[in-house]
Amino acid sequence: MSRNKQKSTPAYLRLYEQLRSGIVDNIYPIGSRLPSKRALAEQTGLSVITVEHAMQLLCEEGYAEARPRSGVYVSFRAEDFLAQPPSAAVLPQTLPSHDTGGFPFSVMARAMRRVLMDYEGRLLTRSPGCGCP
Repeated sequence: MSRNKQKSTPAYLRLYEQLRSGIVDNIYPIGSRLPSKRALAEQTGLSVITVEHAMQLLCEEGYAEARPRSGVYVSFRAEDFLAQPPSAAVLPQTLPSHDTGGFPFSVMARAMRRVLMDYEGRLLTRSPGCGCP
């Protein structure tokens, strides 16, 4: 990443991209616990609030799940999803929700992942003509 781009990208997004890459590249396998917020803050030199914001983005997009008093755990499995993770050009903050009349990318991504995980093969099964439960 170039020096100018690195300075213009907020710290929480840089950390989010780094953690997301680790999850997608299976450095953090499914079910594993991500480092604690305090440990990441010490390692990266960022504030705990900045680290918390990056973790929140991971949870919103379905890469991880926060468990109360337990930490943040990886919930991403590559075989569950058809598409690659969004590139840096398609981050949630770059998609204007007011212009498209839609909602934030992170909400859409989380909803799509949840539907794919919950319904799997039944998603494309045709109903018997009187609807599905």
